[in-house]
Amino acid sequence: MTLTLKTFAALALLALCAVHAGGAAPPQAEARHFALLIGVDEYAQPAGESARISNLRGPANDVAEMKALLVDKYGFAPGNQEIVTLIGKQATVGAIETAFRSHLVDNARKHPDSKIVFYFSGHGSQSRDTGGDEGDGVDETLVAHDSRMPGKSDIRDDDIELWLQALAAHTRNITVIFDSCNSGDATKDVRIQARGVPPNPNTDPNGVRPVLARGVVQKGGILNNQPAYSFISGSLPHELSNEGVVLDEKGAGHYRGFLTHYLVTALRLDPSLTYEGAVERIGPEISQRAPSQHPQAYGNALVPFLGLSENQEHAFIKIVGPPTGNILTIRAGEILGVGPGTMFAVYSAKTKRLVGETGKISNARAVKVSLDTSQIELFGTPVPKVTSDDKVVMVTPSTSRYRLPVLLSALPQQNASARDNQVLARVRELLKDDRLVQPVSASDWSIALQRGCVTAVGEFTPSGRLASAPASCKPAYYVAPVDNRDRALADIIASDAAVNTVAERLASYISLKARQDNLRKIGNLRSPLNDKVTVTLVRTVDQNGTPVEQEFGPTAVPRLAVGDKFEIKVANKSDKDLYVAILALGTSGKTFLYSLSKSGELVQKNTTIKTKPMLRAGKPYGLESYKVFVSTRRDVDYRVLGSMGSRSTAGKSAFDLMLADYSNADSRDPDPVPSLSLDEWTTKMVSAEIVK
Repeated sequence: MTLTLKTFAALALLALCAVHAGGAAPPQAEARHFALLIGVDEYAQPAGESARISNLRGPANDVAEMKALLVDKYGFAPGNQEIVTLIGKQATVGAIETAFRSHLVDNARKHPDSKIVFYFSGHGSQSRDTGGDEGDGVDETLVAHDSRMPGKSDIRDDDIELWLQALAAHTRNITVIFDSCNSGDATKDVRIQARGVPPNPNTDPNGVRPVLARGVVQKGGILNNQPAYSFISGSLPHELSNEGVVLDEKGAGHYRGFLTHYLVTALRLDPSLTYEGAVERIGPEISQRAPSQHPQAYGNALVPFLGLSENQEHAFIKIVGPPTGNILTIRAGEILGVGPGTMFAVYSAKTKRLVGETGKISNARAVKVSLDTSQIELFGTPVPKVTSDDKVVMVTPSTSRYRLPVLLSALPQQNASARDNQVLARVRELLKDDRLVQPVSASDWSIALQRGCVTAVGEFTPSGRLASAPASCKPAYYVAPVDNRDRALADIIASDAAVNTVAERLASYISLKARQDNLRKIGNLRSPLNDKVTVTLVRTVDQNGTPVEQEFGPTAVPRLAVGDKFEIKVANKSDKDLYVAILALGTSGKTFLYSLSKSGELVQKNTTIKTKPMLRAGKPYGLESYKVFVSTRRDVDYRVLGSMGSRSTAGKSAFDLMLADYSNADSRDPDPVPSLSLDEWTTKMVSAEIVK
């Protein structure tokens, strides 16, 4: 089935979306830009205590950040003729609908094919599906300032469908960005707040009972190969989108929605990013702050964000002052996602398209990073010499030196027993030489140990619900993320075995997760292969005894039940033969390399391959990803990816050495990556949600 406006509206309400709608009338007047930006941080509270919802601290800041991006990078005029904002008390149900119709629809009618942005930052929620068109039985809703007052309601996705239909009649350039989510959780860390609240009793007095269906993408739409829309979702179904404190260039902290902040940051560095590229860029950064939140791109995700022309001159990072030997200072630091080890490329000042090797002078790596600047080290002796007029761009935003922040000194918001402290001490000892793990204090952790309990029949009670556990429930340990302490990552639960046994299981999972997180980050933003390789997931179902293939879009995240059969399909649309290795990043934390040859499988130019034999979805439940490594070289040794990072299998190419650095868990610092050809490699990734 094709993706409808209704399905799009439901998907958008999950968190963060962007759409290019089709079917508009031909241009009749000058195209312009129009944006409606909404930030609801203050909510009118009903008299009943149980119906009240929490205020937020980030939406007004989000609106300001998004407005500045549109003005600075996408040509929007700063005044209220093109950008209208509704903040806090202004953002009522009626005002939002009125502004949508008067500012967006009416202006699109006057100026066909104008670029339209509809942005919402605030709470989201759910309601029972009344139209029978949702795969999980629920509608998504936006919570306006007065949504929970008597006689008022949330804004349903059905309403937004009608608004978008009216808008799509006049323009092909609709972008919707919703930094909200569909549910809240009382067990979250106090440093992070979810942008989701329970269902509105005015909208749905009977509550919500979602039904997870397999073989669907988000809210039931199955994406075909040429879907009608392109958009980004900030999280998977039933995940949380979050806000928290981020630093500005002066080191001051401000609350921001993680989706908005990291998306704006990425697009400021490179406004020509595609939807897929934006998700690849922001996904690892968001998961560092909120491990349970996974942004995804859907539909026609390979087009430039907001339709920016691919022929437009590429944005670049400025060099500050003249080079000192092989060291450059650049105008990009921690605020823009730079960390020690982040890789860059330097192009000559005359180069306009900053992709591949054409015009490139040197590769470089960040060696010292501050909030708004970094020092980067050039590799080798560049010819010609680099000057302050030349252009710097990121190649791989992440760094092989990133260490997963783990709380190993205490159980968050639990009083540690003597046994708890013994387990914690042993886990610390086991992980002391793991360079990918960083023990941190109670204010900085990303994952931590928790103590829940399990019954004799295996029923698990997490830490936040121990007060309601049966008396027969025995203590059990698990690893939890900071944004949901009641979630056992990958079902890793150690019961009342010996301390060493418990600690070894927990330490093993933490080490595996840290390595997986690093491997997910490898990417080449400047590869000419990025738009020449497509990776999709193909599920095979039995229909009356006949196997039928169901192919999902290249950025879709379908639900697969345990036992489902599927394949990974790799299409080489380039004019070069490629060598491909597929690495499964399992929900258990383990990695599996699917390649019969150490150098990967040959995919000849303009051909397609599928993984053989067919794969089967298995436990534990959760998000499973398949990272595809692509290279023009046949001498790459991919075996380093399937092991715990042994360097003995690494080849001699620059690509080999980079893979070894990212996958190595020993205590030594990573080797510097020598000159790395941007033409020779890239990565792609597809994911699936394993459900019951």
